[in-house]
Amino acid sequence: MSLAKSVAKGSLTLLLLQLFMRSTGLISTLVLARILTPEDFGIVAIVSMIVFLFDILSESGTKQYIIQKDNVEQEDLNTAWTINILLKFVVWVIIVLCNPLIVEYFDNEKLSAPLYCVSLLLIISGFFNPGMYLHQKELRYKPLIKLNMIDKVFSVPITIVLAFYFENYWAMVIGLVVSYFVKTVASYFLHKNSVKFSTQRFKQQWSFSSWMLYKGLLGYTRAQFDTLLVSKYFGVTALGGYNMMKELSAIPGRDIIDPATAPLFSSFSKVKHDAVALKNQTQISFLIVCLFIFPIAFFVYEQHVLIVETLLGPKWIEYSQVLSIMSLLLFTHPFAAIFQHLLISLAKIKRLFYFDLANVVIILVMLLNMSFDSLEEFALIRCILAVVSVMMLSVIASQVVKLELGKLIVYVFGILLVCTAPVLIIDNFIPQIDTGIALLSLVINTIVYFSIYAVFVCLVLILPIKTTEICFIKEKFLHVVNFLKEKKQH
Repeated sequence: MSLAKSVAKGSLTLLLLQLFMRSTGLISTLVLARILTPEDFGIVAIVSMIVFLFDILSESGTKQYIIQKDNVEQEDLNTAWTINILLKFVVWVIIVLCNPLIVEYFDNEKLSAPLYCVSLLLIISGFFNPGMYLHQKELRYKPLIKLNMIDKVFSVPITIVLAFYFENYWAMVIGLVVSYFVKTVASYFLHKNSVKFSTQRFKQQWSFSSWMLYKGLLGYTRAQFDTLLVSKYFGVTALGGYNMMKELSAIPGRDIIDPATAPLFSSFSKVKHDAVALKNQTQISFLIVCLFIFPIAFFVYEQHVLIVETLLGPKWIEYSQVLSIMSLLLFTHPFAAIFQHLLISLAKIKRLFYFDLANVVIILVMLLNMSFDSLEEFALIRCILAVVSVMMLSVIASQVVKLELGKLIVYVFGILLVCTAPVLIIDNFIPQIDTGIALLSLVINTIVYFSIYAVFVCLVLILPIKTTEICFIKEKFLHVVNFLKEKKQH
């Protein structure tokens, strides 16, 4: 099967099954949000932030190393597995010893026991079978889909049952541990790989992975520093509301766009030696992301109150304005993923690290020296800085791959115009639909908005517009359509 067919097949399969799995996750979110309080979510947010920060410190770059390596041997897997276990055990000991200091810093005794419990994720994840990454390297996505489905089947029901029983944050804490344990055990059934302790390839892997560690640490700091600042400026309860809105804003990118485009990103390493093919693959990936994410971002911005009321319940509505502001993050995450995967496929890890270092330092200095009157103001500044960061990353990527930034800008503005049209039509010609039932109103508004968007996308394809920019966009639209047709025919 050709690379194009594999990519198309992987994208479609992952999209459909990820939609199914995410629907299960949404049910969990609906239940938890109605049983638990923003304070519960704030406690879990702080604990998760700390544990996953330590997890990054123990990250050996196993996944990226295996995916980008042309020929992976058993010793590569053995060494990766060994390094993971040793690093994560050492870091687990450190986090256990630091527990009292962390509790004292946040001045909240409720953090102590959950922190001990969630820290077990480090030990559990260290034993994950690195052979699973070979499936992604070779674009075999069925085992990865099975892994995620097994995780959902076990962890979601357990978390919901515990939420009714405990009625506090312990439901989510135990649910996290169960999720990691299930995925680690299942990884050995889904890839029959007999790993053993070995450090034979330590030097080769660490020369790559050390930079992935530094980059991962900086990337995580950039993604999570707002959690620390919000808890400092506005308290644990506000942090729970902020993080829930951040989680909602991340759902389309993480659970729809990321799985659908994962084969595109994996294919970068397949064409990394062909400059023209790599540039074309990047531009196609950029366009596909624009087609999916732009209308979703516009819709979240317009319907933020209805989305929050439907998914989380009335007690979360006071934070809905934060969600509308964070619709900006829907643009930044997938675009950053494209450029980062592109540079990683070319082993430009040092360049990514230096970019992340400068980016994190600048953002932290700015935010630490600013004062904020409200949570909404903080969210807006946070999102603006994220947009600027992605713009700078695109410039770095274009220098490496010789991307035509002018054409990428044409994509953005062309699709922005297409997305604006449904909003204008709904606001000016279609009365606001309010059925009195939040879920029904959201469903109707969703159908109306995306139906109009689909019509305008079709018009771009069929109208005889002759300007250079529009013709270029139409050419790439048709490229995507033919891409998917080729998959269907085979």
